Amino acid sequence: MKPGLSLVIMLLLLPGCTTSKRGSVATYHFAELPVATHEVPPPQPQSAPRGDPPLFIFVGGEFRNPGQFAWTNGMTLKDSIAAAGGFTDFAVSRIHLQHWDGSSERYKWNAKRPLTNNPALRPGDAVINPRQ
Repeated sequence: MKPGLSLVIMLLLLPGCTTSKRGSVATYHFAELPVATHEVPPPQPQSAPRGDPPLFIFVGGEFRNPGQFAWTNGMTLKDSIAAAGGFTDFAVSRIHLQHWDGSSERYKWNAKRPLTNNPALRPGDAVINPRQ
């Protein structure tokens, strides 16, 4: 909206911003309204989950056998896909890896170019292949 147009609209609406009650006359104008003096605190970043991560990973979405699987030291993304029985016929080419600490990574795959990056998983990770 153009600045001149918004100024005209405000000036047209300003005289109608009074409140009056029958019986007791009370008129308030913008200049007389109480002003809050407290400051709004800045938004806080979301914290990571508390406590130690569980010793399993979660594999969900378009996998043949999604669910929770025991995490082992050295387990990789391809190992989690194999533990879940591989992809279904309806799987999309995106994989979302969500870590317990709140960070995440995204990977793409297809039949002609399988995953080239095979990161190690950490306890509490979630491997998600979103549904279409």
